[in-house]
Amino acid sequence: MQIHINRNGQQFGPYSLEEVRTHLAQGSLLPTDLAWYEGAAAWVPLPDVPGVMGAAAPPGPPGPPPPGSAPPGAAAKEGEKKKPAYKQERVPDDIFDREHDVEADTAIYNGFLFFKNHIGPMYLFSLVGLLTLLVGVPLLFTAGPLLGGFFFYFLMLRRKREVSIGMLFEGFKRKFGHMMLAFLMPILLFVCLHVPGFLLMWYGKYQFKRFGVMEDLAGFIKVLGDLYNLFPRWFSGEINFNILMGNILAVLSSFFSGQGELGFLMQGCVIGGAFLTVALPIYFFVSWVFAVPLVMHYNIDYWTAMQLSRKAVTKDWIGIAFFLLLATAVILMGLVIFTLPIVACAYVVIYEDYFGRKRSAELLPNWLVWVFIGLGVSILAALGLALFSMVLG
Repeated sequence: MQIHINRNGQQFGPYSLEEVRTHLAQGSLLPTDLAWYEGAAAWVPLPDVPGVMGAAAPPGPPGPPPPGSAPPGAAAKEGEKKKPAYKQERVPDDIFDREHDVEADTAIYNGFLFFKNHIGPMYLFSLVGLLTLLVGVPLLFTAGPLLGGFFFYFLMLRRKREVSIGMLFEGFKRKFGHMMLAFLMPILLFVCLHVPGFLLMWYGKYQFKRFGVMEDLAGFIKVLGDLYNLFPRWFSGEINFNILMGNILAVLSSFFSGQGELGFLMQGCVIGGAFLTVALPIYFFVSWVFAVPLVMHYNIDYWTAMQLSRKAVTKDWIGIAFFLLLATAVILMGLVIFTLPIVACAYVVIYEDYFGRKRSAELLPNWLVWVFIGLGVSILAALGLALFSMVLG
């Protein structure tokens, strides 16, 4: 048995049982000293160690050696009380070499396993975080840093680091402006794409039918002349922008149709508008879904984070998109305060796989596989019906 000695905060040893007896007999160790040995729950008075108060051993070394390191068991116990603090990390070199096959249902399940090991702190933090986000996200400028802090708490919990409620505001201490931009850029792009997109769909759907298409060259030349005369009237405020654009598009349509209807160009504008307002925003939203966490985690600028996110997500864009759909469904199926922590845990699990420390994933039970399949089919059916209705409408 190896025995560690503690006297007034200084640690000595370890010693064998015979050495401890010898030092006690010589007076270099005192009965008031504390001792720890493997299997002991805590430091105990030296005389309470089994076998120490037996017969004295032959003379040994004159006294304790210089202070040593803390007993291994005691250090482990202290580590349980106080987890290691976070140290700034650098972006891994192998991000783009990693192969990804995101399975949304497996990610949600592993997020749940992660969540159930930390139910108490996660619910407390999610409650405080949700209330804060409800106030901060509508302000837009504080949304990015708040979401970064929300993510950082879950990441540190995943890494078994020391965490606190104050981590929600960690984003205000690190790259505040870059986290704000990483959150705002997709919104700005969304607005910029929707303005021309809605104009195209509006003109294609409601305005084109008001203007005929010229069936011969003479009619085309006449309309060109009329169009030329419209610009001075528009500049002077005599006619509005709606009339001007209608005539311009009517003239352009004459290159595509000679049937008196704007069918081809009208449908083309509707499809183009839908592409700008639906397809492109969805693509960039999914591609940049890890931008804010990357700024927070690795302390990099927003543009680098957006590029890293897009390039990594592109390897399995459909998998990430389906995960986001499934995560949204999980949140909507239950109260947000109960389901948001599980989805946040699943998000961190996927983030770690892409940009952090890869870990083996637990496979889903068969019954849960069928539940997720049913949920996935329901989501796809609902999306299909929505798109079908939009096209027909």
